[in-house]
Amino acid sequence: MKTNLLFLSVLLVNISFSQEKSIRVFNSDLEIEKFIEEGKRIRLKTNKGKIITGKFKIIDEEKIAIRKDEVNLSEVIKIKHHYLAMTLPINTLILGTGIFSFGAGLYIIFASVTLDIPIWFGLAYMGIGTGAITGGILSPNVLRAHKKKNGWAYEIVTHHN
Repeated sequence: MKTNLLFLSVLLVNISFSQEKSIRVFNSDLEIEKFIEEGKRIRLKTNKGKIITGKFKIIDEEKIAIRKDEVNLSEVIKIKHHYLAMTLPINTLILGTGIFSFGAGLYIIFASVTLDIPIWFGLAYMGIGTGAITGGILSPNVLRAHKKKNGWAYEIVTHHN
């Protein structure tokens, strides 16, 4: 009984003093602020044009790490949340459509030999398929980005729970 009480009290103290770091994304003109907790997936673009996607970890008050890349928040010009649960179905749908269209184009080209179908029809399907496959591989994100040029700013904050 004493062990359970001791364990419970240590757990409660730990929870009450826990801190959670996040990136605060805010626009002073619009009076809007959002928080992206550490460990969430984001996509950002730096002032050097590099686009980085993945789960982020906060290193210090000015620097975050995504995979092996370390980025200063002052270098970020665009940031957005990148939900995996939304990305996977969209990518799968786009890739599947692209593969189907490309295959249909090949079929039409081969069938144009025996049937009276113009070959350009098959080439058009293959072009659409190639574009869709490329779009699926590039992993589109339909969420709105928070851009520095539109008045958005970023800072690292610590929440006390």
